[in-house]
Amino acid sequence: MTDIILSVCVTTGRRPAFLDGLLSRLAAEIRPGVPFEVVVSDAGEDDAARGIVERHAAAGLPVVHLRHAGPVDGPAHLVDALHRGRGRYLVALADDALLDPQGLAEAIAFLDGAPEVLAAYASPDFYDDTTGRSAGPLHRIDGDAVFATGDALDLLGFLVRHGLRPDHAVFRAEAVRRILSPGATCHWSLIALSRIVAAGAVAFRVRPFLRLVTRSPIAEGRGRDLVEEQWDLDRGGLEYFVQGLLAQIGPQLDAGQRQVFRDAVDAYVQSRLRLALRQWQALGDFVRTHEILCRLRAMAAGPVPEIEAEIENPERLPLLVAVQALARFANGLAGINRLVLVGIADGPSVSSLLRELGLDRRILVTPPVAGAPAVIGSSLVFLADEAERQRFLDQGYAPGLIVSERDLVAGLA
Repeated sequence: MTDIILSVCVTTGRRPAFLDGLLSRLAAEIRPGVPFEVVVSDAGEDDAARGIVERHAAAGLPVVHLRHAGPVDGPAHLVDALHRGRGRYLVALADDALLDPQGLAEAIAFLDGAPEVLAAYASPDFYDDTTGRSAGPLHRIDGDAVFATGDALDLLGFLVRHGLRPDHAVFRAEAVRRILSPGATCHWSLIALSRIVAAGAVAFRVRPFLRLVTRSPIAEGRGRDLVEEQWDLDRGGLEYFVQGLLAQIGPQLDAGQRQVFRDAVDAYVQSRLRLALRQWQALGDFVRTHEILCRLRAMAAGPVPEIEAEIENPERLPLLVAVQALARFANGLAGINRLVLVGIADGPSVSSLLRELGLDRRILVTPPVAGAPAVIGSSLVFLADEAERQRFLDQGYAPGLIVSERDLVAGLA
């Protein structure tokens, strides 16, 4: 044991500016009088992080640098960082996240007063670091909740009801000793929760202690696209948690009881998909929005009013999906620098929409024109009417580079 109260375990890679900014904030914001350390686990390709750490250490920050020999995936990187900390309490964060100093102090005070609790979880706060404004937590819960070892069934209901993934916590050192697996087909956080709650209580708190930065003054104002896209790992993780619970309950379950657990897993995954749907729609990715909507409808075997209500301008979504799919198809074609629109009544409006939805500026949008072989060979043709296809084949356009409206909307649910 050491006299270190808090270990801040930072994972970093190829973002030296973010690491430098984070270390400066930690030096200024961690509560005075709390003995702490910063552990930087570095999976970068050069020594940029080492130089940054050494500079902050020379200025008095209690920070150490650990360098990986090669690339390491995110969960394994996080597990490594946590296990290098020596503090009574440990918290992990990526180099482009920030701590909420007051929220962190409150979480530590809570754990000081609740020795039976091994980990205090909280949903992170979406935070605009250019304005210092919060957009609120990723998930909202009704109030603080504590679950003991025997409350795993209630904990399952809590996770499902709120769609929570428990991947942000202030851990006691004895809890970290149980976080050994980065997960292969199961999300690491649910494996960890299953193992931690088997040994002691866990808490879920309303007050965030971590900030996920959506906009940053670092790196030309760019932040992260914080979008849920690990649904299968989430399903695997909850199934892992459920299996641990079933092992406690025993095998005496009838078919109806088993179905309840299967429905709980489906409901959890549905909540994660609904979160992703809202996020991708807000980012203007209508192709992904539509794909997720199809998955949600399939899980419910049809439209669900509360899910459909989350779609903005649902009558326009098919058009947006089709036009964005065309833009992305054009962007992905080697050697193509022209998109020819055939039979489009309002070409300028469609061209503007294509740009808005991501068509690369290198691709010129034009009406049909007589073209030399070089122009024909570098063009993608979009037909409003499938009957026009043969005309463009006769001119020498490649069959695979002639796309009609019928092709785009076929099977579009």
